[in-house]
Amino acid sequence: MVCGLSQANADHACLWCIVHKNERHDMSYPEAHWNGSKMARTIEKMKKKTKGKTFGMKALPIFDIEIDRCVPDELHLLLRIGMPSFVNSHPKIM
Repeated sequence: MVCGLSQANADHACLWCIVHKNERHDMSYPEAHWNGSKMARTIEKMKKKTKGKTFGMKALPIFDIEIDRCVPDELHLLLRIGMPSFVNSHPKIM
């Protein structure tokens, strides 16, 4: 919300890039495709995309902070890293 993005299950929910949710796990692309400046979000791109409501933008960012200065909180890191590890190690529970 602070960065003006849509909800976490939106098509373009990543804070740092504009990858579509259906392409997140596609390993057929070279690494440079994901790490290049074409896919990266910047504060300038976010402000431009808000006008057209594209790439997951629904409002202007509240703060003028570059995206590379944003750090995910511990809860979301643990859910993203810890939960798949738990599911893989305890498949009968889930």
